[in-house]
Amino acid sequence: GVCNVAIRSVCKDQGANLVYAEMVSDKGVVYNNKRTIKMLHVADYEKPVALQIFGSDKETMVKAAMHVDKYSNCDIIDINMGCPVHKVAIKAQAGSSLMKDP
Repeated sequence: GVCNVAIRSVCKDQGANLVYAEMVSDKGVVYNNKRTIKMLHVADYEKPVALQIFGSDKETMVKAAMHVDKYSNCDIIDINMGCPVHKVAIKAQAGSSLMKDP
């Protein structure tokens, strides 16, 4: 999906009540990956906005969510458990793969 700030802005201009940012990796957040951290930026005019985190490790998911809560001004933190995309669900064992062991 494409959910960068430019697309979110267009959606808001067209009347969207809530926009979602692109999914970010829990490990990217925890290890302070520059590209991932940049994706956490939320402009005030986008609000309300939800940030999605994907991952498969409980500890890094919690750390990532705490980081997002502290350093982002998003309104919702969404733990992604529905993405069926191969790169996420199969390779990373995240997204919809998390539903195998609730």
